[in-house]
Amino acid sequence: MPKKQKTAIIAPLGLSPPVITAGTDSAGFRVSDLVIIATKDPAVLAGLDLIRVGMSIRAPKVQIR
Repeated sequence: MPKKQKTAIIAPLGLSPPVITAGTDSAGFRVSDLVIIATKDPAVLAGLDLIRVGMSIRAPKVQIR
């Protein structure tokens, strides 16, 4: 049986987290991993938390790294 192919999106996070979640929704392919690059800025990290919660509801099988 063939292995399932993994597909990752690598996204830099700024002050607009909906851009990343909308990007995964409109990708046109199944996303298995979401790799987020973020700074240590508190506002950016708050957006990261928002993405984690939103993705856990909308796409719980996507691994966030």
